[in-house]
Amino acid sequence: MISFVRGPGGPFARLLSEFVPFLLGLTVGGVAIVFVSPLSAALIGAAAWPLASAILRGVRRHTRLRRLYRVAALAHVVFWSVQAVLLTAQAPAGPAEVVGVAAWAQPTALQAGYGEAPFALPEGTSLGGWGSRPRRIRLAPFGGAGVLGRHGQAWMAAPAHAGRPRMPMFATPTQTTSGVAGALGARALVLRAAADVAPPVAIVRLDLVTADAALHAAIAAGVSSLGIPPEGLLVAATHTHSGPGGYSPNPLSALFGTDHLDPPVRDAIVAAAVAALERAHGSAEPARLALVASRDRDPATGLPVLARNRRDADENAIDDRVYGLRVDAIAGDRPLAVVVNYATHPLLYRRRHMAFDRDLAGGIEEALRARLQGQPPVLYLNGAQGDVSARHGGGEPAARIAALAEAFAARVAPAFEAARGTGATQVRLAAARVERRLATPRAYHTALGTRAGVLEALDRSLLDLDPAATAADVLALPVNLAVWSLGIPEARVGFTWSGDVGAALQLEPAMGNPATIFAAWVLELGDGADAPRVALLAQPGEAMIAVGRAWRALARERGLPDTLIVGLANDARAYVVPDGAYDLDGYEAGSTLFGPHTGSDVTAALAAALDAALAPLAR
Repeated sequence: MISFVRGPGGPFARLLSEFVPFLLGLTVGGVAIVFVSPLSAALIGAAAWPLASAILRGVRRHTRLRRLYRVAALAHVVFWSVQAVLLTAQAPAGPAEVVGVAAWAQPTALQAGYGEAPFALPEGTSLGGWGSRPRRIRLAPFGGAGVLGRHGQAWMAAPAHAGRPRMPMFATPTQTTSGVAGALGARALVLRAAADVAPPVAIVRLDLVTADAALHAAIAAGVSSLGIPPEGLLVAATHTHSGPGGYSPNPLSALFGTDHLDPPVRDAIVAAAVAALERAHGSAEPARLALVASRDRDPATGLPVLARNRRDADENAIDDRVYGLRVDAIAGDRPLAVVVNYATHPLLYRRRHMAFDRDLAGGIEEALRARLQGQPPVLYLNGAQGDVSARHGGGEPAARIAALAEAFAARVAPAFEAARGTGATQVRLAAARVERRLATPRAYHTALGTRAGVLEALDRSLLDLDPAATAADVLALPVNLAVWSLGIPEARVGFTWSGDVGAALQLEPAMGNPATIFAAWVLELGDGADAPRVALLAQPGEAMIAVGRAWRALARERGLPDTLIVGLANDARAYVVPDGAYDLDGYEAGSTLFGPHTGSDVTAALAAALDAALAPLAR
C-alpha cells in the first residue's frame, strides 16, 4: 500500500507526476486553438503532454532542480487558489443614481424631424449576432477565460493592417443583402421645443444585435453641438443577428456575438447615427405627436399574428400590446415618422445566412410604411422580448419575413392611420438617466441535474462553513486546482450530494462591471391638466414577458397607463428574468448574468428613472 501511494514507482505517484505535464499540454492546446481548428489544437496539446513529461522527468533527476521545481509548482498552485477564493466573493447591486434630467417643464410647441443614414461599413466587416459556425472562424484561448484567455483575446484584437483587428473571430459576409430588409443603417427621430427653450430629445435606432454604453457615449458626444444631452438620447438596437460586428469594446460581447472592437466599423456606425440625428434635427418643423395603441392578435382567431412565447407551454401567452408614436407635420398634415414598439426576437435568418440583413425588424418597418398613407418612415423599437420569438412558418426566410411583416402591418396599421392628425402640438416632457452597478456578473453551466442544484453548490463563497458544502468543495478540489492552475481562478466546479454537477464562471475579470444605463421618458401630450401622459422605459437587457409586465405595472402605479418598453437600449446587459425564475432551467435564466435579483434590481433602477422624469412635470 505504501508503495502504491508514496513509492517512487507507485501508480499514484506516477499519476501525480503527470499532473503538471497534462496542464502544460492543455495550455499549449488552448493557445493553439487561436491558429488551428479545435481538433488540431487538441492533437497539438496531446503531443505536448508527453514532451513536457519527458522534460520534467529530466528535471526531477537533479536534486536542486527537483526542489526548485516543487517550490515553484506549489507557489503557482497556492497563488491561483488564493485568487480563486477571492473571486468567489459576490457584491450585491449598488444604489441607483440619477445622473441627468432633461425637461420641458412648461407646455411647449413641438417641432419634430426624421433622418436616416446607411452604415458605410469598411470591407472586411464581420457578421455580428450568431457566435457559432459557420460564422465563427476561430476561438480565443480557453474561450477568453483566465489570464491566457484574456491576453490571448487582447492579442487577437490588437490593431494590425489599417488599424483592423489582427485576428477576427467571425466571418465576413459571402452573400449580398436579400429579401425586403434593405441596407443596414440608422433611423432617427428628434423632438425639439420651439424657439429652443428646452433641450431636444432624440431616438436613434440601429441595425445591430445589441446596444453598447461606449457606443451611446460616442454618439452623444457627436451630437452634443445640437444640444441633445446624454439623458435625452435613446440609442436602441433592433436585435438583428445579421448586423455588423466590431463595434463593442466589451470582451464578453466580442466573444459571443460582436467580434473584436474594429475602430473603422465603430466609426462608421457612429457616423451614421450622428448623420441621421443631424438630419432629423435640421429638418425639424412644427408637428403633432400622437400615442398609438394596438394589439398583435387576430380578432377572428384570437391568436397572436407575429409573436409567440417560446418558453411557456402556451405559446400564445404573450403581452400582445403594440404601442407607437405617430408624428405628423402641421403644414399640409404630412406624416413625418412613425415609431412602433413591440417585443419579439426578430430573427428568421439563422447563422448560415452569410449576409448583412435587417431581418424581420426591417420587414416590419417596410410593410407598415407601405400600408400608411403618405408612406412615412418607420422606426422599430424592440420590447421585453427575452422569451418571445416570431411565429413559425414554412418557406424561405425572406418569404416568411415578408408574410409575417405583412400580416402584422395589416393588423396594426389601422390604429396608426386613425391617429393621423389627432396628435398634440403642445408637449411637456422629461427624460431621466439613472446609472446603477448591478451585482457581480456570473455564469453557470449545468452538466448533470438541475440549475437550482448547481446554484446551491456554486452560488456562494468558498469560505462558507456549511459542513456538507465544505465536504463537497474538498472532493471537488483536485479538479478545481487543475482549472485554477491553468490561470483561470474565476472558474469553479462543484456538485451537490443530490447529484447536481456544474461549473460557475465569475465574469467581472472579462467584462468588468461598470454602472449600467437606464432611462425613462415621460411625454405629456397637450397643455391641459387632463392631458394624457405616456411613459417610455429604456433598459439594456432582454427581459422576459413577466418582467416587462412588472415595469408596466410600476408605471401604472404612477398614473401612466400607457408605456413603451424599449429593450436593448443604451447599454448591453444580457437577459433579465424575474427573481423567482433565476434558478429554473432554460436559456433565458442561464443568460441572466447579474444574480438572482437581476429582475428586481433593474426594476428598481427603472422606477428611480421614472420618478426622476416625473418630478419636473409635477403640477
